[in-house]
Amino acid sequence: MQRNDLGPWIRQRRRHPADPGRLSDKGELLSQLVTARGLAPEVTVMVGDRKHDVIGARTAGLQALAVAYGYGSREELVAAAPDGLCDTPADIPRALAALGTPLARR
Repeated sequence: MQRNDLGPWIRQRRRHPADPGRLSDKGELLSQLVTARGLAPEVTVMVGDRKHDVIGARTAGLQALAVAYGYGSREELVAAAPDGLCDTPADIPRALAALGTPLARR
């Protein structure tokens, strides 16, 4: 994150729970995280590398930014119709700015 100047954009990093029975629904996990952290869904962006991340973001009322350098293929991510798609970590700040996130307006 720091190598690509992503620190100012990140408020919460969260991995899926190791226990598959605990919040296995990505949308539910994101909704609970947004509520627990007092985040505003309309300005919160889920950054993920699988279609399930995009679907979960939509379910939770968040924007979805897909990264094509993770587990999911570019084709999988494009088919999920994210709000933005990044090929490298260095693309993330530009993509977040294009989504109009609050830090982009500073």
